[in-house]
Amino acid sequence: MFRHQTIFANGRSRAGGRRAFTLIEMLAVVAIIALLLAILMPALRSARDQMKTLMCASNLRTAALRFQLYAEGLNDSTYQRKSVVELGPKRFRADDFQSMLYGAGDYWDGGTQEKVALNPRSQLMMCPAGPRELTKSPGPFAEKAITPPRNVSIGMNGRLNQAAVTDDSGFRVLADKIDTVVEVDVLRHPFVPLLFDVDGNQADDRDTSPHYSAPPPRGGGGPYTEAQWNPSKRHRGTMNVAFVGGHVQASRRPAGESWDWSYEASFRQRRSVSGQ
Repeated sequence: MFRHQTIFANGRSRAGGRRAFTLIEMLAVVAIIALLLAILMPALRSARDQMKTLMCASNLRTAALRFQLYAEGLNDSTYQRKSVVELGPKRFRADDFQSMLYGAGDYWDGGTQEKVALNPRSQLMMCPAGPRELTKSPGPFAEKAITPPRNVSIGMNGRLNQAAVTDDSGFRVLADKIDTVVEVDVLRHPFVPLLFDVDGNQADDRDTSPHYSAPPPRGGGGPYTEAQWNPSKRHRGTMNVAFVGGHVQASRRPAGESWDWSYEASFRQRRSVSGQ
């Protein structure tokens, strides 16, 4: 049997009517693919960043809705029951709410006494665009159970954690958080910022808590200082903010927005379990 073979004028032959790609053709294909990747990669990165921004906003919205239930006393959790015993119904401390969200506390889930890595896919207090390594340790949230502080990416409005009071000298100072109580009245102020993106690195460098942040008052003065304001604009120059009312907004200048940054939790002396 003879195989058909075409003889060209230049002496080259092609078997069966097929020929291989030349080196120049291969380089041209590679160049075209590289060009397409160069064009598509920024769009793909933008889409990925947008997805993380939307996921962050969704997490914050869910956390804000849980806050509403918590303030109403409708969240059946260890932290809620503890607040009722110590403070009375529909009152709690900001630390207790964050403990519930993080799953940290005296009643350690699973019975383990080891450090547990938080899952960034399911943890509402971890921004998808922020650090992905955060652990919780046995013990209350207030005793630094969430570490490392530099990796904390979501913080709570500091004015819900420490109210401002006037001391004996007439100066406005921050009350101890043990004497600061969040009451159900907060739900009547839907534009109070609740949870938002924070920069844990900056807070740690300033030796302040990344879990609580608040801008100083306009015009200066007051107990809150610039060191306690550690926002993160990790979403393409914007910061996601969830409000007490349950809505979420992104802003490039969160401290300058006409939001209710002035609202503060109540100052109440601690009541013992016996009610004395």
